[in-house]
Amino acid sequence: MITTKGVLRFDADTKEMILDSVHPGVTVEEILENTGWDLRVAPDIEKTKPPARSELRIIRKYDAHGFWTRGNLSLPSPFD
Repeated sequence: MITTKGVLRFDADTKEMILDSVHPGVTVEEILENTGWDLRVAPDIEKTKPPARSELRIIRKYDAHGFWTRGNLSLPSPFD
């Protein structure tokens, strides 16, 4: 699952969500403070890698208002 702060994945055995990477400018502590449960953190947590050019083209195509690509979270969410 990709959020505005990081990427979570599911543990293959327990099916529990695990924080796998943190977006630039965000800390693990910030994510944990803003999560409503005891989120596990991957032992080899990384910084989220930026998208490739081809991926960014696709994101921009479906993000016409720049909600995800411009960092302007004051715009209405496409999920509201």
